[in-house]
Amino acid sequence: MKRRSLVPALAVLFVLAVLLFSFPLLLIWDKPGELLGAPVLPLGAFLVWGGVIGVLAWLMRRA
Repeated sequence: MKRRSLVPALAVLFVLAVLLFSFPLLLIWDKPGELLGAPVLPLGAFLVWGGVIGVLAWLMRRA
């Protein structure tokens, strides 16, 4: 059985990560206040970062 190439999926993941960490989208998280005792901006950035790493791990596991 022939394995599919991961290059298109990795390219899409890279573009998505760049867009999610772009300045205009980071402004969505830049709100005063806290969520679960943590400032919203770092919490949102770490959640997005963890999601990107999770998707990357899933893609590599599939290969």
